[in-house]
Amino acid sequence: MTDPFPSVSTDQVAAFAAVARAGTLRDAAAELHLTEQTVRNYASSLYSKLQVRSRAEAMVWAAAHTEA
Repeated sequence: MTDPFPSVSTDQVAAFAAVARAGTLRDAAAELHLTEQTVRNYASSLYSKLQVRSRAEAMVWAAAHTEA
């Protein structure tokens, strides 16, 4: 059975949170002082670990698996 809470790096979580706040990969990259491609790679890796296909699905997953 797949672990419902996969091991994700703090960088992946920070990138995802920045994208959620900023709205775009470019703005998130600027906020984190990273390249847009690095943020895209972190997000892609996170989506794979969560077994979701999009930012929207990842946000739904996060809302369902975290406390308010």
